[in-house]
Amino acid sequence: MDDPTKTCQYCFSEIDERAKKCPHCLSFQKGIYNPQTWAAILPIVFLVPFLFFTVSRLDAFSGDQVYEDYVDQFRMEFVSILSEPKGTQVTYRILNDSEVKWEEVHYQVIGYGDDDAVVTSVTDQNRDWVVLPKGDALLTVRASNHPKVREWKLKILNCREASKF
Repeated sequence: MDDPTKTCQYCFSEIDERAKKCPHCLSFQKGIYNPQTWAAILPIVFLVPFLFFTVSRLDAFSGDQVYEDYVDQFRMEFVSILSEPKGTQVTYRILNDSEVKWEEVHYQVIGYGDDDAVVTSVTDQNRDWVVLPKGDALLTVRASNHPKVREWKLKILNCREASKF
């Protein structure tokens, strides 16, 4: 009984129908079995998502919207102060008059004494806090109790433009 045969695509020799590689010219009969095919495909499979991510995130590194350029479009209003045994909670309303949505706000709340000397300060970065364009947001900061603090002031040190996607 003769085994079924087929013709090699490259050297046209008769080879076994189940052969993945021609025994005469050593050519793979289907591209999927050829290591050179995979050597060409695999880099593309990994490179395309990497390039997509890199290009889509260029706006985060471009520096188009820099907080320093918009600082004059932010207003801060004192809302309330609550002193508890655990500490003092100071709340401010931030009004954003710019057209930019800001996030990851880095701020400092400073406690001043009677002679305008700094008694205490709290510096933090709130990653969850977002200030919408032409909107406002509340920020409550917990500070330790200091009997010499006469006035609290909020200062936004920096923030970044919110991602567009």
